[in-house]
Amino acid sequence: MQSKTLRLMMGVLGALLIIALLVFFFKGRQKETEQFLTSKVAYGRLQDTVLATGKLQAFKQVDVGAQASGQISKLHVEIGDTVKKGDIIAQIDPRTQNNHLQNAQASLSNAQAQLLSRKATLAQAKQELARQKAMYAEGATSKEALEAAQANYQTATAGVTQAQAQIKQSQLDVDTAQLNLGYTRLTAPMDGTIISVAAKEGQTLNAGMNTPNVVTLAQLDKMTIKAEIAEADVSKVRPNMKASFTLMGDNQKTYDAVLRSIDPGPTSVSNNGSSSSSDAAIYYYGLLDVPNEDGVLRIDMTTNIKILVNEKDHILTVPSVAVRQKEGKSTVRVLVNGQPENRNVQTGMTDGVNTEIISGVKEGEEVIIGRADPSKKGSGEMPRRMMR
Repeated sequence: MQSKTLRLMMGVLGALLIIALLVFFFKGRQKETEQFLTSKVAYGRLQDTVLATGKLQAFKQVDVGAQASGQISKLHVEIGDTVKKGDIIAQIDPRTQNNHLQNAQASLSNAQAQLLSRKATLAQAKQELARQKAMYAEGATSKEALEAAQANYQTATAGVTQAQAQIKQSQLDVDTAQLNLGYTRLTAPMDGTIISVAAKEGQTLNAGMNTPNVVTLAQLDKMTIKAEIAEADVSKVRPNMKASFTLMGDNQKTYDAVLRSIDPGPTSVSNNGSSSSSDAAIYYYGLLDVPNEDGVLRIDMTTNIKILVNEKDHILTVPSVAVRQKEGKSTVRVLVNGQPENRNVQTGMTDGVNTEIISGVKEGEEVIIGRADPSKKGSGEMPRRMMR
């Protein structure tokens, strides 16, 4: 009997012990769940930026074509060569154009000789007219002879005028022939780098139908980014705004740029003059200028761009996840003596990660950004994310 009583008492004590352990466990769990993730209110810098992507282009790029037909007798450049304005790029066989110049010069010489002859005839006709007038006044000649002298004078005058016009025409032919001869010598229209050679030495060019391209010349010490800016962001940006960008595959190095202009029409209009379909995403081209003295940047490189719309420094900030919106008011929960306290705050700009706090909290106070995971040990404070 005593043995049964003892076993019963042991069972009751065991049950009570289990209940005590369970109560202790759940109380501990409840205490753990009351821990919060916090972040301190601190001074920092915020940037409001517009993101875009784009391709690098040369600041200036021209196709150097041939205005004269003929065979390329000498090509003076290769891809990658740096040239100055006026440097010879290619020489076209000039013999045909030289022959045309000599023919035009001969025609000019002939017209000049004709003028001298017509002037001599005019002088003779003028003397004869004067003589006939004197004789007619004395009755020593007939009226018919006087009229014939007058007609000869007018004819000689017209002959001189015609010869002078022929000289002008011949001079124009000479000038044109000289221009055509000059076109056989292709020169660089600006300083730059040869990025393409479309013709070869010995190749025959026909400039009669169109202007054949010989080389492409680009100014690469300064580059332009043709960025695609989304419809939702284009109203925020303005010319002369500062920007920065990284290259695809190299997100560590940042380059500076300046927004030069924004196209008034969307990319579909800028590219081909027609509007895009209503369900397509709308983008606008923005042109950004970039210095490239070291030549690292190359044509058609892909860039990831940040255009700086607004920037504030030394302002109080909190993580954006700590800010709640309710009934048109902004609130945060501040941890005071281990207990959460609701605060109304006035907010300013945000970069999506952190938000400016104008009033409502002070530097060093801890705002709640979430609850701590009870399964993890720690202080319960989450490090602040780095601001952009």
